[in-house]
Amino acid sequence: MKALDRNLLLTVILAALLCAPPLGGDAAWAARQAPAEERRTIVVVGDKTYAPIEFLGPDGRPRGVAVDMWRLWSQKTGVAIDYRLVDWAQAIEMVRQRRADVVSGLFPREGAGLWFCRPFMKVDAHLFFSRKIKGLVDSRDLAGFRVGVVRGDYLEGLLRVEAPGAKLVLAETFEDMIKMAIAGRVEVFACDEMVAAFLLAKHDAEDMFRRTAKPVHTDDLRPGVAEGHDEMMRLVNAGFDAIDEAERQAVLDRWAGRSLWGGGQWLWLCGAFSLALLAAVVFLAWNRQLKIRVDKATRQIMDKRQELEAVFNALPDLLFRFDATGRYIDYQGGRETRPFLPPERFMGRAIAEVLPPEAARAMTTAMQLARERRQVVGLEYELTIDGERRYYEARLAPLSFDEIVCVVRDVSQRKLAEQEQKMAATVFENSIEGIVVADADGKVRLVNSAFTAITGYGSDDVIGKEMDVLRAEAMDLALYEEIWGQLAEHGQWSGEYWNRRKNGEAYPEWLTVTVIRDSHGRVINYLAIFYDITEIKRSQEQIRYQAYHDALTGLPNRNLFKDRLGQALHHAERRGSKVAVLFVDLDNFKLINDSLGHDVGDHVLRDIAGRLRRCVHDEDTVARIGGDEFLMVLEEIDGELGADRVARRVLDNFARPFGVGGHEFHLGASIGVTVFPDDGQDVETLIKNADMAMYRAKERGKNNYQMFTPAMQAKTNLRMEMERALRQALERDEFVVHYQAKVETVSGRVVGMEALARWQSPGKGLVMPGQFIPVAEESGLITAIGKVILRQACRQASRWQTMTGRDLRLAVNVSAKQLYQPEFVETVETILRETGLAPGLLELEVTESVVMHQDTAANRTLLELAALGVSLAIDDFGTGYSSLYYLKHFPIDTLKIDRGFVRDIGRDANDAAIVGAIVSLGHSLGLSVVAEGVETAEQLAYLRALGCDLCQGYYFSEPAPAEQFAELLPWP
Repeated sequence: MKALDRNLLLTVILAALLCAPPLGGDAAWAARQAPAEERRTIVVVGDKTYAPIEFLGPDGRPRGVAVDMWRLWSQKTGVAIDYRLVDWAQAIEMVRQRRADVVSGLFPREGAGLWFCRPFMKVDAHLFFSRKIKGLVDSRDLAGFRVGVVRGDYLEGLLRVEAPGAKLVLAETFEDMIKMAIAGRVEVFACDEMVAAFLLAKHDAEDMFRRTAKPVHTDDLRPGVAEGHDEMMRLVNAGFDAIDEAERQAVLDRWAGRSLWGGGQWLWLCGAFSLALLAAVVFLAWNRQLKIRVDKATRQIMDKRQELEAVFNALPDLLFRFDATGRYIDYQGGRETRPFLPPERFMGRAIAEVLPPEAARAMTTAMQLARERRQVVGLEYELTIDGERRYYEARLAPLSFDEIVCVVRDVSQRKLAEQEQKMAATVFENSIEGIVVADADGKVRLVNSAFTAITGYGSDDVIGKEMDVLRAEAMDLALYEEIWGQLAEHGQWSGEYWNRRKNGEAYPEWLTVTVIRDSHGRVINYLAIFYDITEIKRSQEQIRYQAYHDALTGLPNRNLFKDRLGQALHHAERRGSKVAVLFVDLDNFKLINDSLGHDVGDHVLRDIAGRLRRCVHDEDTVARIGGDEFLMVLEEIDGELGADRVARRVLDNFARPFGVGGHEFHLGASIGVTVFPDDGQDVETLIKNADMAMYRAKERGKNNYQMFTPAMQAKTNLRMEMERALRQALERDEFVVHYQAKVETVSGRVVGMEALARWQSPGKGLVMPGQFIPVAEESGLITAIGKVILRQACRQASRWQTMTGRDLRLAVNVSAKQLYQPEFVETVETILRETGLAPGLLELEVTESVVMHQDTAANRTLLELAALGVSLAIDDFGTGYSSLYYLKHFPIDTLKIDRGFVRDIGRDANDAAIVGAIVSLGHSLGLSVVAEGVETAEQLAYLRALGCDLCQGYYFSEPAPAEQFAELLPWP
């Protein structure tokens, strides 16, 4: 009896503990919040009738599981809460309008227009039924039963779909529904498990009902915030993340205990506890055996669970759950699978808020089909993530009336592979190269359209047959061995291969054969790619011909000539014979092009090519190496005598007139002849010697031939040495300027000077221009030398102008090659600017041939110089082909009479007449006239009588350095 009393006492104590206020009571909880002014306060609203989740206690203060969870949240975050319980619809509207911060807890299906935070508890809904009813397992067994359900609750919609045969009786509140069940007006009612347990305990009716083993629905209870309230969502999630599982479970266990121990049942429970103690003794041994069995079964279940988890984690799929409104309410993924957005970016949101419009529409349509047809629906959609297009495959299936489960797989790699395969197939079929795919036995399995276009064979002609390139009997044995050797060693062979079309025509192709192996190195295919190179080879032959032949005449060009001359020298050296080289240059051929046009000139060149061929044997060579230059190789000749006969034969052929398009004219040729081995041992030497001999022929009056002599070589060597010395003189600044006075004929006053180039050579002394100017002209050095002379002369003239205060005009000779330089005008302008000499005090002298030549570039240069303000003079006027037209239309300021006319002016009537005519012509055109080479008083008097403006010559002064010439100037 005492033991029983002790048990009753323990039971009472336990009941008192279970019924105690949660976590130290409201006062302690409120104390932990002080001081309130230091903490931020948020407003949390909930449903005042949803016991035991949240409800108003007898004292009018909030109570329940959610209330305790939020109190824990406040402790973790240090943020105070103002917990208000109102009507459920009012609570949701307050948060939407931001008159409150958070809905305490709701299911995603209930919160349109809200964002959902992470869940803090799961809620299971069961069917509760009278203990008299047997065999009720789930909603499918409800046909014919009266079933109580709260009006508008999600379970009403669920039962209308899953239990169409049930008779639903609607209640306004959960407590009204419990009262109907207790009164027997319904046999079954549907309710959240914790709510049912709490209300049945409140009405002492726990013994009257049982529940189904499995819930008819499970959902997460989540806080909700207004859409767009990111800061609040992060704060709520952070607080609930800080609550550990033990703290969370303690709250759930405490309120679960209240549902069982509430009301006035504690005495009955104390008795029950005593009986349980007695029963425990009886069943102690049985419990031990049962524990062993349970442990074994638990291990088996855990092993199975681990296997299932391993399988799920290995799958590349994501699983999403949607409610009836199309909102995300849950997701699950393997370890290596992550959703395309963080969960907080899509959980609780509608599909249209998460996916792009096109994908959202496709997903919504698929959901509707899945619900209507009650079957699985599949679709594909695209998303752009971090700038990369991704493809997804989804399969949707209905779980219940208001939920859809969706399995999503990223199929981007498969799509990419399909696209690449499609692209490869398109490339294969549209390639301009023929492609053949054969199996490991060399039998053709696939060909493309280009194969048919090139060979004429259709796919039916070759499929299943061996590729010729892999058959020994189809080709040369050496080529067959080369191909298979390359395939075995490198896995590929490329080369030129002669094939035959279906019509029997042989053609060349460039073929590449590649071995394709599997991952084990076994041959699975041979790939042959080829293209017809007939046109390429034809073009190559043409290019090769053009590379070695003159396009106009068809004769060998310089490259082929050198090759044939080299071969001829090699043969002659072995046989001890002689070879002659003839260099033929046409005389005055430029006049034909200029007067009759290039078409006539081309016709003449082709005629000349034919005449030259007819002058030699077939084994000899005639080549065209330039515009009007030809070379000939004569093999097996009898020394100079044989070459002499051929040269005279060529001149005889040229003696016959040429006729083109009604025009008949004669052409001469200057020919240089050299002989191997007498005059040279190699190709370049012989060509050079023949060239020198040709120039000697031109010096001798043209239209003749000259044999090469060592004296020509000596002259050439001297010229080369002179060119080398001139280059060195430029580097050492050895060129100087001498000046000769220009005097007014009437007054005898010095009014200007001509700058004359001199070379002050350390080894040769003062070198006169006649010795080095021709070489400078030929070598192109005249441009650099002229620039040096012009700069020195302008600098000195500027100094004299400053010192004397007189405008002395400086005359400087300019070479034709200088005028052809594109930058010559710019050079003159730069020198004038650098030296400070006024453009009007500079006079540039050009030869008469430059002006009369009609060269566009030179004429443009003269006009630009005149525009600059520089004066222009024609030097040695009267010695060339004068043209009054060009004197009139070119900006010429001065005519200089050549010294050859002045020398005998007093003794030769012709010279006197010419000088008089030039003076008269110049004055008539408004030009100044200068006489050169005045050496006597008689010449000066005659020129004064003719009215010549200026004179210069030894009579006044010899050319002198600047220091000596300065003595002649009119100093102030």
